[in-house]
Amino acid sequence: MTTTETITLAQFVRQHLDNTTEVDPRKIAAAVATETPDSLLHEFYHQALVEYVRIKVGQSRLSAIRATRDTDDNAPTSIQQETVSGVRRPARSAKRLVAASAWARALQASIYVAGERKKFGSCTTDDLSHVVAGYQARIEQNAHWADYYSAVQSLMLKHNVETVADLPAAVAATLREPK
Repeated sequence: MTTTETITLAQFVRQHLDNTTEVDPRKIAAAVATETPDSLLHEFYHQALVEYVRIKVGQSRLSAIRATRDTDDNAPTSIQQETVSGVRRPARSAKRLVAASAWARALQASIYVAGERKKFGSCTTDDLSHVVAGYQARIEQNAHWADYYSAVQSLMLKHNVETVADLPAAVAATLREPK
């Protein structure tokens, strides 16, 4: 590779995958890191960091949304608060305070909507329709993959083979991966 040639991290990893039999992602990542030229380290780090941050944003969003429905049954239902006159009166519910705080965090969470990121709190019903459609498409895709692996398993049992690689080539050729 020349210094004028541009390559993405994905292309660099793909080249490595095409030339290895290793399957452990940690070992593959270590090899890619070792083979990465110093001149590309910053750019590759940036590309990898974008994906890592995207994952962390998603985890943060899920955590914030889940917190809105998590309740601690042992939490006090009210907090006693002293007034100026010394009389103790019930204050707002501790459970409500926790739920309100969690909801405020959920509203600030980032969510992917039709090709862009938005705050969950600014989503419209149309936005949420896009989000729902995306999740339903992923559910359907996962169901197709489950059917595929189930079909492979059935063929293995039918042909009494130990591993997928032991399936006869003619039988394996009948399998179609999901799109």
